[in-house]
Amino acid sequence: MLGGVKNVTTRLRKAKACTQCVTLKVRTSSFSTTTRNRTLATPVDDATTIYETARTLLDGLHIQRAAIRLLGISLSHLHPAEVARQLSLDGNDKWQDIDRVVDGMRQKYQPSILTRGILLDPHLALPLVKTLPIPLTFTQHKCNTPPDQRH
Repeated sequence: MLGGVKNVTTRLRKAKACTQCVTLKVRTSSFSTTTRNRTLATPVDDATTIYETARTLLDGLHIQRAAIRLLGISLSHLHPAEVARQLSLDGNDKWQDIDRVVDGMRQKYQPSILTRGILLDPHLALPLVKTLPIPLTFTQHKCNTPPDQRH
């Protein structure tokens, strides 16, 4: 789910927009489809807030992970970013700043330059999703230069 949130929020920020409604669509192995949405108090564009909202919606469905065939995230009630953005009173706007810096680095270098650590190995990270903040991790790239010749 986090990978989908990352993709949709990157597109949202690229469009210079914020969202106020997060919708989760779940299709189970029996092909029944359930949709839930949540309207947020203020428009947001950061992946952390949108992920936490989607995760709360999913947890409320009480569906076993193995039974899920499709998991979709959509955003609606869109607002222009410059009009909708408000400073957070509780200091949670740091995630918006982090997402903007990461977007800039991905655009300047390559899309895989930075990724959230939890996306590197989802099988190991699943039990930690609810207990840890979502970390950022540098992606490892091979360097052909010997260590003693690096500057």
